Amino acid sequence: FALPGPVILFVIKQRCSLKFWEMISMENPYSYILDSKERKITPAMKALQDAVVMLLDKKEISDIEVKELCEKSNVSRNTFYCYYDNVAEVSAERWQQLLRELFIRNAGIMDGSNDLPDDFLFYKDTMDYLLEHRDEFIVFGVKRADPDFFRTWKAEIAYQLYERGEAAGR
Repeated sequence: FALPGPVILFVIKQRCSLKFWEMISMENPYSYILDSKERKITPAMKALQDAVVMLLDKKEISDIEVKELCEKSNVSRNTFYCYYDNVAEVSAERWQQLLRELFIRNAGIMDGSNDLPDDFLFYKDTMDYLLEHRDEFIVFGVKRADPDFFRTWKAEIAYQLYERGEAAGR
């Protein structure tokens, strides 16, 4: 017979001094995901991001040239190089933006503010967002699967679940 982790932590908290508990408590190990830099997306950047998703639907990122991306997005090469060094940066910025928006949308999981059974609201919001951005998630997660995309998404989910556990008083 094993006690669930939250029960064990509750017992430890009750039997230990506050100072000792503060020493063994730790910061969310996934808090590094909050360090990502967010910048304002201009209309030209948005056009480049939309075009890179369309092109990635058809070909590998290594086969996409800056010239082709600029033609598809109606953005000049000079403007492209004002924002990015290469096509991979455009792609990475788009999937990071997608995951950041999903992270913000699901912030309620962290503070325990949704009281629905089994966190139904969290899953519903997540599925609604995935459906809204279905084509992009298929490109980044299936057709041109990027390990960094999955690593980042996994860390964001872990961060939110860790915070949820803290809000619930583990």
